Amino acid sequence: MDLPIEVETLGGSKLKIEKVDGDIIVGGQKVVQPDIMATNGVIHGMDGVVMATDPQTSDSTDDAKDELQPIVETLSALPDYSTLVAAVGVAADSEGKKIVDDLVAGGPYTVFAPDNAAFTAFLEKSGMTAEQILASPDLASILGNHVVAGKFTAADV
Repeated sequence: MDLPIEVETLGGSKLKIEKVDGDIIVGGQKVVQPDIMATNGVIHGMDGVVMATDPQTSDSTDDAKDELQPIVETLSALPDYSTLVAAVGVAADSEGKKIVDDLVAGGPYTVFAPDNAAFTAFLEKSGMTAEQILASPDLASILGNHVVAGKFTAADV
């Protein structure tokens, strides 16, 4: 895949994926833990929260796939992503549909997953508390900026 590319997120915004000095950069944030595989996609750990800037595939073997879990269960098993898991569990779109339902039933997806340190930095920068962001009507949109349809591993970019 030739970089940079622009992909549309589930949140409807455009997300730029590029390589800078050998690092994969997504929406201005660095991929720090690539290729966390799940049955319905792949997760890339990020060092920051991706914010909307413009509102609007490689498969595992069958044996490896049997050992994988869906995205939400995979993230739930990783302590460094507990804030994201909490956010995904409560976030709903304007019609009340929870994001977690899409991530469990749909796919394949690629998730650019901010870790707990990324959320802490975001909260400090924004002046918000964890409780405020979890109650925010913008939470589903913010999280949607981290998910794209399709399964893109680090090797794909």
